[in-house]
Amino acid sequence: MGSTTQLAVATGWQYPVSPYNPGSYAGRTFFCCAGSANGRHLGEDEAEVEGTPIRAIASGVIKIYRAADGCGELAVVIEHDLGSARTFSNGYGDPVSTRYILSIYGHLRKSQLRGGVETGLIVGQNIEAGDIVGYVNDGAHNGDGGEHLHMGSRLSDALTAQSADPSAWFRGYEESTSFGTDFAAASAVISQLITHYEGYLDNVGCSTLDGWSWDNTQPNTSVSVDVYDGTNKILFAVPADQLRPDLVGRYGNGRHGFSIPTPQSLRDGQQHTVWVKIAGPDHNLSFSPKPITCGYVGYLDAADCNVIRGWAADTTRANVPLNVGIYDSNILVTTVTANQLRPDVGTILGDNGLHGFSIPAPASLKTGSHTVSVRFESTTTNLPNSPKTISCSSTQADYIGYLDVADCASISGWAADRNRLNTPINVSLYDGSTLLTTVAANGSRSDVGNFLGDNGLHGFTIPTPASLKNNQAHSISVKFETSSNNVTGSPTSITCGPSFIGYVDVANCNTISGWAGDRNRLNTSINVSLYDGSTLLTTVAANGSRSDVGNFLGDNGLHGFTISTPTSLKNNQAHSISVKFENSANNLIGSPTSITCGPSYIGYVDAANCNTISGWAADRNRLNTPINVSLYDGSTLLTTVPANGSRSDVGNFLGDNGLHGFTIPTPASLKNNQPHSVSVKFESDSTNLSGSPRSITCGPNYIGYVDGADCASIYGWAADRNRLNTSLNVSLYDGSTLLTTVVANGSPSGRWHFPRR
Repeated sequence: MGSTTQLAVATGWQYPVSPYNPGSYAGRTFFCCAGSANGRHLGEDEAEVEGTPIRAIASGVIKIYRAADGCGELAVVIEHDLGSARTFSNGYGDPVSTRYILSIYGHLRKSQLRGGVETGLIVGQNIEAGDIVGYVNDGAHNGDGGEHLHMGSRLSDALTAQSADPSAWFRGYEESTSFGTDFAAASAVISQLITHYEGYLDNVGCSTLDGWSWDNTQPNTSVSVDVYDGTNKILFAVPADQLRPDLVGRYGNGRHGFSIPTPQSLRDGQQHTVWVKIAGPDHNLSFSPKPITCGYVGYLDAADCNVIRGWAADTTRANVPLNVGIYDSNILVTTVTANQLRPDVGTILGDNGLHGFSIPAPASLKTGSHTVSVRFESTTTNLPNSPKTISCSSTQADYIGYLDVADCASISGWAADRNRLNTPINVSLYDGSTLLTTVAANGSRSDVGNFLGDNGLHGFTIPTPASLKNNQAHSISVKFETSSNNVTGSPTSITCGPSFIGYVDVANCNTISGWAGDRNRLNTSINVSLYDGSTLLTTVAANGSRSDVGNFLGDNGLHGFTISTPTSLKNNQAHSISVKFENSANNLIGSPTSITCGPSYIGYVDAANCNTISGWAADRNRLNTPINVSLYDGSTLLTTVPANGSRSDVGNFLGDNGLHGFTIPTPASLKNNQPHSVSVKFESDSTNLSGSPRSITCGPNYIGYVDGADCASIYGWAADRNRLNTSLNVSLYDGSTLLTTVVANGSPSGRWHFPRR
């Protein structure tokens, strides 16, 4: 199915159904039935059963796709472009020449089964030959009784038909009109347009003419082609029998290509229109004709007292420079090679473009009047736009130049004397009438060299003098040498003071950072000052490397600053801080801003038992800095310790060194077998760590075992889980009578072993 882009030429001609039997329904052939109520029939009625697919007779564009009176639920009109005018016989037997035809399909519907999937076609859509445009409708809905197709052919484009016959431009009957003159029998039109020949003219060049052709009724037999220059046949019956691998399979054995050396008659530097047609039936190949110009081409762009320039080429010798002769009347002055790069010429010719020439005007042409001509090689053929008359006098300077830039960083441009090509001259910079400096305009400017036709050493760049950077308006001018003549673009006015730009990227309780620069002092770092309200806190150099800023400003990027947030701002009060450029009152963008910085405590009691109380604590506003924690029993301070133990998990969480852990041995005062509410607080603050307070009760937590008791000894072990690593006493009783007390401090297998007795 096609797109919605207009097709150039209709292809693939075929009948709407196969076999096609016009008049098989009710005997309605084209232009029949003059005595009927409607008048002559402007189509052919084909009997087909309901649901028969109807196909486009060729590629084209849909102009009508809707219900219509007399056509039932769907009428289709497709416009076909034949590429050139063809002649057909109309209803009255008269010849009609037209480039466009309209194919008309009536009594259809959009789906094969009623209520089924529709074609999805729309007006304006491109259609290909053989695409289904609709299906034969049933007699109850087709607008004309029994099941059939109405196939019509109008000999015009849609716009012309609508203008001539606005109410019924795809009509089915002539009625009382004379529009039979605009219609032809569809079967005759299709038959005339169906061809079994096919081929393309791929290339028309100054070396070869290339393409292919074939006869689909003889897929493995070569055909011949004729070559025309306009209407004149210049080559006869050239066999198209070269192997084209791209054609193999789809086009038989693929031996249908041709590559014909371009005839000499086409290589005379003139434009020709080349046609290639299949010999015999005179069938024109697709993409034929094509224009061609072969031989000398060129142009004399300029011939004056300074330069003679242009381009010259031979289209039969692509990528090959050729010589041109410079003549004063008929006297050869010099010969030069046209080998300078001209991309514009390369684009036109499709080669490397090395066909330009540019030479300083010879000294012999710089006095009096001369007729200058430029000729191809040793021929007498002039380049187009040649000859030219020039009159030159070399007694005075012929200044030319331009002030390209005048800003607070530099003043630059170019200057030259047309009568001294290839020679740098001086320029002088003035502030009003005051001479500031004189410099040589000798910098390389290839663009100027191409323009003047010389070495291009005419550029100048002057750093903007400090005297112009006082924030006052100055009228500056650049003059040629010692003359009073200004270069073009001069004088101009500039005002140069600081052009500050910068941004406060971050302002928090740890750092205040950003960047600052002066557009009029690129590559130079400046200072910034930090204020709390109106109070100056510090001044630092904004000289840190910031490649992003360098890319933005186009300089070295040394404009970054980072200030550690001063302690005076960390009093848990709100502060309006601002960062200003140098000693000015101008704030950086993003300044002023408000910050409130006090401790931002975070921590956790991981363990609180009868052996240890441990965890971690930190201040987010003092990362990498340990703080103290205090242990309380109720409201009683028991001890204060630094939380400075290494905790990598905490460091990963906070993004710092992780030195925030603490471990406190459980004080003896908590081991009295009474409940205690213990809490851990940040520094001297009343804020508890998460997981605090906690309740612990620590008294003896005895454990032991009598391993043996016999007539020789009594032995075993004893300990207090709340006093690990501490030996305790055990007492031996006989009934209620105390016999002895010993220390359970033996260590055959532990500290609490007591000996045999």
